Amino acid sequence: MDSGDQQKPIAPHLAAKQHAWRAQHEALQAPAYRITLTARREELKTYNHGKSKGIEGQEKFYTAQEVQELIPQLSRQNARGYDIYVTPISEQQHYIVLDDSDPERLQQMQQRTGIKPVLVQESSPGNLQAIIVADKVQGKHEQSNANYLVQYLNKQYGDPKFTGVVHPFRLAGFMNQKQQYEQNDRRPIVRPRPSVVTCRPGSDQTLNAMLEKQREQQAEQQQRRKVQERTQRIESFNEH
Repeated sequence: MDSGDQQKPIAPHLAAKQHAWRAQHEALQAPAYRITLTARREELKTYNHGKSKGIEGQEKFYTAQEVQELIPQLSRQNARGYDIYVTPISEQQHYIVLDDSDPERLQQMQQRTGIKPVLVQESSPGNLQAIIVADKVQGKHEQSNANYLVQYLNKQYGDPKFTGVVHPFRLAGFMNQKQQYEQNDRRPIVRPRPSVVTCRPGSDQTLNAMLEKQREQQAEQQQRRKVQERTQRIESFNEH
């Protein structure tokens, strides 16, 4: 074999990023991804990597293999001061982001609602992002129901300010370039946590099923409040 045909060895930091991406995609299994580069330095501009690169100037979405092939380029941009985000694109499933959570709240969510993330990753020290995949269901309220569920779950178990079911999240293996997280001239790496990946999407995670579980939880909370209020009134009456 001619030496020019041999595959060049890949740098360790790129190999680590590719490994992290494969683990991330294995959990998500989206047919395509949007790639967004968010500037964290004043002289840089945020941009959509696939803008106008598709057929007839439309946006280009990337397969998992194409994302992996872009990792050297994305790594250079990450080093320049960009945060790298992906958004799964699918006609059949929602990819719901639970942001700024922690292990305790994720456990509470699973125990109370039965809703399980397919991917959990540490986006910054102590902060977890959980991705929940739900099958889409037909109906005119499908999108509004999905947005409502995102808001409800984040209010209870994540970031109360988080809204919208179509939302980017960090590409695993890359640096979080927010300056507030810098320690000793180093920025944290976004790391998937496969040990807490508990299931793949299925019949128990359709949007309707998830909404029904959420309604049941709300009903239970309301019943508990009524019991507590009744008990407090009785105790207050007895004191007098």
